[in-house]
Amino acid sequence: MRIKSRFVRNAALAVAVLTILGACERLRPVYEVHSQAVPVAGTPLTLSQVENRIIKAGASLGWLMKPLKPGLVRGTIRRGRHSAVVNIEYDTSAYSILYGSSQRLSEGTGSLETRYEGEKVIHKRYNRYVKNLNRQIETYLLTVGS
Repeated sequence: MRIKSRFVRNAALAVAVLTILGACERLRPVYEVHSQAVPVAGTPLTLSQVENRIIKAGASLGWLMKPLKPGLVRGTIRRGRHSAVVNIEYDTSAYSILYGSSQRLSEGTGSLETRYEGEKVIHKRYNRYVKNLNRQIETYLLTVGS
């Protein structure tokens, strides 16, 4: 009986340690949005309206949004010593948010010791920035006037 309870306790401890170590892992595969449909609520948006809403969405979250040409906006976010740049390609039917560059976000390629071997990885904070930006763009494309 004593051996069984010791085994259960040790197994539970091992699971807890592995869970904590997994949660502490900071690097994740780079998150990108590919060909996300532009939501349509009524009249379809013009290219200019899509651009304006993307810019407003990013700016509302602290991104510096710079239109480079029709169909392309560069977004830059700076948080403390960290920064990230994304390229947002768009037309009237879809948009993509693609990794541009970053500073101090541990970008690189997953090593043999990680489960992301060979994948492009970055600090999980970058992915959070891009996911928030994507949600905000979706919201602004649906609701904000141009």
